[in-house]
Amino acid sequence: MNVLEGTYSVCRLPPTDRVPSWALELHEGFVSITRTPDELSIVCADEAVPPDTTVEDGFKALQVPGPIPFSETGVLAKIATSLAAAGISIFAVSTYDTDYILVRAADLEKALEALNSTGRRLIASGSAYEPVIGFSRAVREGDRVLVSGTGPVMADGGCPESTYEQAKRAWEIVAKALNEAGATVDDVVRTRTYLTPEADYEGAMKAHGEVFGDVRPASTMLVIHSLLDPRWTVEVEAEAQTRR
Repeated sequence: MNVLEGTYSVCRLPPTDRVPSWALELHEGFVSITRTPDELSIVCADEAVPPDTTVEDGFKALQVPGPIPFSETGVLAKIATSLAAAGISIFAVSTYDTDYILVRAADLEKALEALNSTGRRLIASGSAYEPVIGFSRAVREGDRVLVSGTGPVMADGGCPESTYEQAKRAWEIVAKALNEAGATVDDVVRTRTYLTPEADYEGAMKAHGEVFGDVRPASTMLVIHSLLDPRWTVEVEAEAQTRR
C-alpha cells in the first residue's frame, strides 16, 4: 500500500449544488467528486476545504498498487476485512485503475500493521542460492511465519567449528528473518533441528535452550545422514504464529 502525502477530508454538500470551484481547481493530487440523488460528496486535501462545510477531516489515504484488472475479485473485501478485524473504520474510493482507502490519521500505523500481517511476504537473506533454487529464507502468510532450513553460515561464508556454535549461528539467522517478517522468537510454536551423526547433540540442545528456554515451542531433533555443506553438523528451521 502506498501512503499519500498530506491529510484528506470527506465533504458533504447538497445534491443540487454545483461542483464548487475550490474542488474543480484541484488539478493535482487525490480528489474524488461523486454526485448521488442524496448528496454531493467531495474528497480532497484538508487545506482546500472552506469554512462552514459539512466535513469529516484528518484522514490518511492509502493507495492500492494498480492497475487492478476488472476481473480481479476480493481485493477491497480483503483489505476491509483485515481493517475491520483491527477495529479500524474506512472510507473507500474506487477508480478505473485502483482503490483508495481512507483511515483516520490516528489509525494509520495500526492500519498498516494490520495490512502487513495479511497476504504473502517473502523474506530474503541475501543467499546466492535463493534465486537459483527458488526459495525464501522466510515466508509470512497472514499471522504465520515459516523459516526455511537454515545452516550455520557466517557473513564471510565461513562456518563455526563446534555444533554448539553452529546451532547458535543458525538460530541468529532465524531470529533475524523472524524480525524482518514482523515476528520474534517468542512467537515460535515449532522448531526442527537436523543433526549429522558426528554432531554434538548436547551442544545443539544447549543452543536451542538459550533461545527458547522460556518459549517452549514444540520441537523435533533428527539425526540424518548428512547436510548440504560437509562442514555443517546442524541445520534448523522454525514456525511462528504472531499475536499482532
